[in-house]
Amino acid sequence: MSATVYNLTEAWSGTNRYTAGVVTDVYLSNPANEAKGVVAWTTTLDDNTPTVTPALANKIKPAEGVPMQLSAGERLWMASFGQPNAHATLEL
Repeated sequence: MSATVYNLTEAWSGTNRYTAGVVTDVYLSNPANEAKGVVAWTTTLDDNTPTVTPALANKIKPAEGVPMQLSAGERLWMASFGQPNAHATLEL
């Protein structure tokens, strides 16, 4: 498994987006302690910024993670929620 660490901002950003080239099993986690906030995430089928705000998106609390399967071409967007500068780790 390879892992990429993302330094998140409080808004959706193309630099904090992963695009699956093929059907891909991933594990998205929030490795931070309580002081670093929550990771917000959502998926889209194109490069347009998600219409849902990070405040209303799916959340990952500190020291937790979620496995998921992305379809070919699906984009996984990540943002910081609650505190600036959260980090997310994406394992493929």
